[in-house]
Amino acid sequence: MKKLSICIPTYNREEQLAELNRSFLVQVLDTYSDDVDIIIMDQSNDMVSVNNKTNLDPRITYRRNQDRGYAANVNALLSQVDSEYVWLISDDDHLLWDGFEALMAELMTSDVDCLMLPIITRNLFDDHYIQDYRFLDKSGALTVKSLLKNQAGHLPFVLLSEAVVRFDKKNLAIVYENFKNNIFVQMPMYFSMLELESSVKILNQPVINYVNDYAQQWQLIKLVDDRIAVIKGVTQRFAMFAPYQGQHIAIALWSSITYCVENEVGILHLNHSKNVRLLLIDRVIRNFKPRYLFMLGVLCLPRCLVVPLYKVIATWLNVKRDANCVTLKDKLKSFQASYQVLNKTITDRKALVSVQV
Repeated sequence: MKKLSICIPTYNREEQLAELNRSFLVQVLDTYSDDVDIIIMDQSNDMVSVNNKTNLDPRITYRRNQDRGYAANVNALLSQVDSEYVWLISDDDHLLWDGFEALMAELMTSDVDCLMLPIITRNLFDDHYIQDYRFLDKSGALTVKSLLKNQAGHLPFVLLSEAVVRFDKKNLAIVYENFKNNIFVQMPMYFSMLELESSVKILNQPVINYVNDYAQQWQLIKLVDDRIAVIKGVTQRFAMFAPYQGQHIAIALWSSITYCVENEVGILHLNHSKNVRLLLIDRVIRNFKPRYLFMLGVLCLPRCLVVPLYKVIATWLNVKRDANCVTLKDKLKSFQASYQVLNKTITDRKALVSVQV
């Protein structure tokens, strides 16, 4: 049995998969072929599938999947796994080799059940930001319960490639039946492999360089509906999560509202964005709590007010995070500089969105 299976679902993204193969997968097999296997499950059309199979390293396990839908592809992928650990990644992920070597060293020397992987990305102000789970109390042993009780509102496994989990397939068929159309299906699948006391470790360096896709492939309403469904599914799996469910639903709604606003600002393109505001208002009302009134207020604002308000709030939050800004003068100076950077980012992203769309 191999130590790790790297599992990649793909659908009609020939260029991204070829780049991943060239920049990462070949090196993995050259270095760790005794310990790692790579499985790709392809739902692409016939022409793309032929090209994918031709371009991929022959040591990769390549499978076609005629069942439609993202969840079906993930389910088919995991049915092929026969390793101690599983790692689902996207076909367009940017992986960092030093981080992957640290990941392998950890798996080879520890007996952890879940390894969380730091992610590095750039924010709207062109600053590097590392999500390394510093909001967790690492003074003692971490468990799945620690992940679920964090005060930052982070929901484990919401990003496909952020964790390596000890593989256990016994409940996968049941999970798939309950979430067979859900685009966050990896979350209940990963949770089905773990218990509250399962051990968790945070890797000490980033593994994924997360690059935003400026044209969202999913419908926004499906994103929020599916995310709320898996949040409720976590509560069904772990009753202790119930007090935290409302907080995570609020975050899911805020995330979707942010996407909606960024679409109007021009830094993100949403597919099927017609009437999205009305649909989001409906979702907020369905899950309504008094603190959601501000959400409704934002959704009811005209676009001419939403765009400048977004710029001001985003800039203010960036200044607030800057530990060097102590005096009012420092904050005003930082605000002015950050606002200029944000305007440039918006201009640049508008150009990228127009190309991707």
